[in-house]
Amino acid sequence: MILIDQRGAGRSIHDDGPRAAAVSNNTTQDLLSDLERLRTALGIERWVVAGGSWGATLALAYAARWPQCVQGLMLRAPFLASAAEVHALLSAPAAPAAAPPWRDLLAWAADLEPATPRQRLARLYALLFAGDDALALNAAQAWTRNEQARAALPSGIGAAGGNAPAVLQRARVQVHYLVHGCFVDMPAVLASLRGWGRAHPWALVQGGADALCPPAQAHRVAECLGGDAAALRIVPGVGHDAFAPAMLAAWHAGLDALARGLQRVGEGAGS
Repeated sequence: MILIDQRGAGRSIHDDGPRAAAVSNNTTQDLLSDLERLRTALGIERWVVAGGSWGATLALAYAARWPQCVQGLMLRAPFLASAAEVHALLSAPAAPAAAPPWRDLLAWAADLEPATPRQRLARLYALLFAGDDALALNAAQAWTRNEQARAALPSGIGAAGGNAPAVLQRARVQVHYLVHGCFVDMPAVLASLRGWGRAHPWALVQGGADALCPPAQAHRVAECLGGDAAALRIVPGVGHDAFAPAMLAAWHAGLDALARGLQRVGEGAGS
């Protein structure tokens, strides 16, 4: 198993300064190229690519660009980088519990109201990369609380009050990608993967109550990939939390099914 911190996150940082370090030479194409360079450096001929949310975006985009290198896909709650998803993240939430963090985030663009979600995102981007790091951190914490509430995550995961540099770095990378449309054309990615699952095993787990990456997106990906309809597992009552017990159980079941699929493909190739 190979776990990767993408550029500008975790251990994959450099020293071009507190603002530039997060987003310098940091696009989806850079991330995909990093994955391919890693595969080549490790001498891996073909591998299973796994990811959840934004990680699922990258997994799908990688499979579309280097299909000959991918044995299978293990996905969770795919983010499809659409304007509708960004709009939902910066609009009034349906869940009452998520309303206070959203109002706190909205306060950073109060002088723009009534504003569009795109205008709110642009204001947040300006604050995060402004010269005032204290102001930027406050904006990053408001962003993190809003995302955390919508994802229905336990307070310890991605907590806004956690390590300040990490909270700020994470928010800068996220908003950098969102402002630029995530540097990816997901409709084109999905079009190139149509029917891919008829020849390759895949598994997808999805929270039935996920407000960040709703089930409709998982169904769209599953319909595009094709193959075994049972490869998509909807977990009732679970949101975007990858570590909810029911989600972990579904992930493990998906991995088991994926392993069986890989074995069948291998046996078929050897016969």
